[in-house]
Amino acid sequence: MSFLSLDLGTTVCKAALFNSPGELLALAREEYPVISLHPHWAEQNADVVWRKIQQVIARVVKENSARELIESISISAQGEAVVFLDREGHPLRNCILGMDMRSVDQVQKLRERFGEQKLYNVSGVPPHPLTTLAKILWVKDNEPDFPEGCSIPML
Repeated sequence: MSFLSLDLGTTVCKAALFNSPGELLALAREEYPVISLHPHWAEQNADVVWRKIQQVIARVVKENSARELIESISISAQGEAVVFLDREGHPLRNCILGMDMRSVDQVQKLRERFGEQKLYNVSGVPPHPLTTLAKILWVKDNEPDFPEGCSIPML
């Protein structure tokens, strides 16, 4: 039996395959870029990231000379990256990464509308530009035609 470990970081993904005693059987890594079209923005092309993930998995499986059955998979992934998908699961725009800080105005609107304590009580996190809610609201406020026929519910 073997164990597949995936580390899906902000700029690189790694796959490692270990056997039951914990010996490394195979290791692969692939980089992908962060897109920053404006100050404080950080995006990625989700299709590129997905292809890189598939590549590292395929390489470690191919390099597994013992051909041991993979018993489990563990995943460590970047936090608060928002990927907008269509009904078929295809990305509608670049994903907005966790380190993206464009949604400062949306956080202020959330504070004014709901109050800091209520937002924390409901979500478990304080209002901050890094949160998913702030990023979703930024898209709603700044990309009104995103995408045609799709709407983000009003809060």
